[in-house]
Amino acid sequence: MTMCEVARNEYADSSTNRCVQQCPVVPSLYAQDAGRVCVPVCQPTWYRLNTTRKCVQGCPAPSLYADPITGYCVYKCQIDHNLYADNQTRTCQPSCPNVTNITTGALLYITYADDSTKTCVAVCPNYPRTYGYNATNRCLSLCPPTTFGDNDTRICHDVCFFGLQAGPNNTVKYTWADSATNFCTSQCTRNSWADNTTVSCTGDCTLGTFADNSTWRCVAICPVNPLSFAYQPTKKCIYDCPSPLFGNEDGRLCSSTCPTTPFYYYRDYQNRRCVKSTNIIYI
Repeated sequence: MTMCEVARNEYADSSTNRCVQQCPVVPSLYAQDAGRVCVPVCQPTWYRLNTTRKCVQGCPAPSLYADPITGYCVYKCQIDHNLYADNQTRTCQPSCPNVTNITTGALLYITYADDSTKTCVAVCPNYPRTYGYNATNRCLSLCPPTTFGDNDTRICHDVCFFGLQAGPNNTVKYTWADSATNFCTSQCTRNSWADNTTVSCTGDCTLGTFADNSTWRCVAICPVNPLSFAYQPTKKCIYDCPSPLFGNEDGRLCSSTCPTTPFYYYRDYQNRRCVKSTNIIYI
């Protein structure tokens, strides 16, 4: 058979020995421009497009992707192929890219491989709950050690947001890194306290602060409600100071002595408290 006419947009169909404008479904053949022939498999880096029965170099946006394993334009990358649909290249890729500015090369955003959809996503899904890990560009159900999942950004962070505009509607956000769960949390888990200095949940508050069980935070001054006192040996707020110390309400700390100015306090040995005896100011 001689080469079919380009002007008439024809291709040689070996199954019928005719020049056709559309290659057949049975047998399954596709129009290849190189050689103007109908072929069962397209030439390398070209893909079979079922809607037109043609071989194409790039699968059409916005819904089709080039699958290098099957050689087809597909709506969804195959689960068992371990590939992900990349909107930048319109191909099924083994990993997802960092998207950069074409002119400056500056990083615009990172995309992550989402196993639930087999697509590259800018934000990992809330269901199933996963978090983007920048080191591998993957969505993970649990962030690796020393990183912490943030529920607003859906990213594994080295440091949690604290006093920054990173919450919903750009609100200021205060969170602490919880090593017990590998999440950024607004409330530390029991037996750990939110430490503003390290921005983490800790079992040992920073020097000068004390573990307060009523708020599960490290505080500089223990709370008045419920009334508790800073006990230096354990760096905790406690309700009853041990002997020979007394609970001093002035600074809310356990002290070996009670204040004498501007008010005089006597030592209550039964309740281990400093108790004001008069409202007279001593000069």
